[in-house]
Amino acid sequence: MKTIFGKNFLVFLLVLFCTFSIKDSFAVERTVVDPWTLEKYLKGDEIPPDDVLLFLRIVTVAPEGSCWYNFITQDLVQSIQAITNDLLDVKLYAGGVLGDEADTIRKMRMRQIHAVGVTNMGATMMVPELCVLELPFLFDYEPDLYWSGKYTEIDYILEKIEPSFCKLAAKHGYQFAGMAETCFNFIGSKIPLRKAEDLKKINFWLWRGDRIRPEVLKAMKFGNVLTSDLYSVAQAYSTNMVDSTWLGYNPAILLQWWPHIRYATDYPIFGYESATAFFDKKMIEIVIEFAEKWGEKYKIKDHKNIRKNLISMLDVLISGKMRFLIREQEGIARQSLFKEGIQEVAMPKEELDKLRSLVEPLYFKLADKKYPKSLIEEILKYRQEYRKLKADGTLTDEWFVKGIVPGDPHNQWHTW
Repeated sequence: MKTIFGKNFLVFLLVLFCTFSIKDSFAVERTVVDPWTLEKYLKGDEIPPDDVLLFLRIVTVAPEGSCWYNFITQDLVQSIQAITNDLLDVKLYAGGVLGDEADTIRKMRMRQIHAVGVTNMGATMMVPELCVLELPFLFDYEPDLYWSGKYTEIDYILEKIEPSFCKLAAKHGYQFAGMAETCFNFIGSKIPLRKAEDLKKINFWLWRGDRIRPEVLKAMKFGNVLTSDLYSVAQAYSTNMVDSTWLGYNPAILLQWWPHIRYATDYPIFGYESATAFFDKKMIEIVIEFAEKWGEKYKIKDHKNIRKNLISMLDVLISGKMRFLIREQEGIARQSLFKEGIQEVAMPKEELDKLRSLVEPLYFKLADKKYPKSLIEEILKYRQEYRKLKADGTLTDEWFVKGIVPGDPHNQWHTW
């Protein structure tokens, strides 16, 4: 029996080897080219290879299997390949394998990678003015709309403010690819927080290097604050160095914070956490110029309009589909953690109003120091515009479902 099994097993291995060898012999190998090396084909008479493959390296701290990771490896890659007729391909480095956001941004500046997907923390390292989005109480939390996948105040404002973000990103050398989302920032803690005064009792974790939140914590009279990198939080919880931090339900699961959390505020008193994608602007310009010049050679449909097509695609996917897919996962994670015993604690309106009164003076106190005064004024203008439209009943149910403008491409991408 052993002899028969041994012979059969050897035959199996031989067949398997031959199968893969045959498969590999028919595989089409292409000339992989870093986009930064394309300039020689843009000037002069040098002709690029017929089988060229432009390889983009993208990095995110989101771990493999997360909604951010799946979106990039599936939706984004497929869309890029469709527009460029497979001229472009993407390699995604996820879960911090190339370091934290500061490390990956540094690698991008050194031209080792081509694009990053970052939280608001990473975004403010690249475009410091975007720290304005971190201000608590800047955007209204509308749970009835937010958790049912409908457009909310934050979506209205981000849609309106996006041209300003694009200009700011370009000023710093980046191509803004759309505003996705991480979460609204509740506070997850080991003790219930029911009053503004309770914030004095906690040991709170804050991301090291945050641009404006130290000012926010001081204004809101938080207790002790520990700053460190993102991947140290679970350990800080387990060793009782901290007992609270901002809470996004999906991040709390992915980063393994949730076993240490017992309570969550029912209102996101720590503000909003965006997520953003940036490409190196010069690199994108090189790719676009290459595609415009050689698009016919590589059978790229509508290659003369590739700039418009690529940038429009990134905006529609990231600012539209990705934001709502992430929001869907956040809702699923929220219900899961409630089932695990995390309790949502109500903070009365009068207590929220106390915190709001402490924070709102910062809006203009920090203006022209941390972000342009014109930027906070623009956000507040659109916020007032939204609230008036909503109060007047101009924003109908059809608007919440279909989007901001009739015919807008961001039409409810959610799947629930």
